[in-house]
Amino acid sequence: MRSGASYVDRWQLDWFPVKSAMHLLSAKTGYIASLQKVPQLKQPYEIVNVPANVQYLEMKLLVYPGKPIMLHDPRSLTKLIGGCPHYIVCCYFYQCEPCVPEIYVAAET
Repeated sequence: MRSGASYVDRWQLDWFPVKSAMHLLSAKTGYIASLQKVPQLKQPYEIVNVPANVQYLEMKLLVYPGKPIMLHDPRSLTKLIGGCPHYIVCCYFYQCEPCVPEIYVAAET
């Protein structure tokens, strides 16, 4: 993680090769309406559509082995999926309870 040109935190995870689903990161937005909007997005990006009634959002980042698996979570509002021949990356987005912005990173995998 970086703040400007310096590192805030660094860590290494032994996550590759991916043998089973691994939850690597969770982030909570805090109150969405209080967040600043990014005036210009850098490419490539993908927009996550969040229902207007959602005020707090949580994102969970998981990696999966690169074989066909079911990536559906009925509790998620939406998801983004990316992949390569060796693994699949999936970001799930959920409505959550009121909170302050938070980031949780896996310490061990």
